[in-house]
Amino acid sequence: MEYIAVSVLGPVQPSIINDICKFANNCHCNIVDSRFATLGNELVANLLLGGTWNAVAKFEAGIAAFERKHDLRITTRRTKLHEPTSDMLPYSAYVVAPDKVGIVYKITQFFNEQNIPIHDLYTNMYKAPISGTPMVSITLSVLIPNKKMVADIREAFVLFCDEQNYDAVMEPQKT
Repeated sequence: MEYIAVSVLGPVQPSIINDICKFANNCHCNIVDSRFATLGNELVANLLLGGTWNAVAKFEAGIAAFERKHDLRITTRRTKLHEPTSDMLPYSAYVVAPDKVGIVYKITQFFNEQNIPIHDLYTNMYKAPISGTPMVSITLSVLIPNKKMVADIREAFVLFCDEQNYDAVMEPQKT
């Protein structure tokens, strides 16, 4: 089995997600993992496709025409499946705070300083329902090495967030 990571960027179009999935299917590639999101007026998609060598090569050969037809930018890279390691504990961290420039950087810097890899990161800005205050919601999936004390990491994270006036929770990942 061969694998290819695919990143897509382009204008939001009514059937574009279906068109991307159809293109992969027509090349006989399986969508192993994917994320589709609208950011501003742009569609952003990240996919991991799997298939035979011929299927992946067919996908690669058809990308230029697909890009032109749909006004997209597509980048690809051959890859392998991620091999999970049993020496890491998956945790989720949630932060809600008034939105300020640099808040996402401060959160990622905290985990970087602790040598804790970030697996996934999602942010969402919104206005608070009653006050209209600009808010940000940040969700991270992190991998805590077994050799670190989870309670110490969680306490340091909560104290860090308290100092910044962020509301935060860290808990074991359930799925």
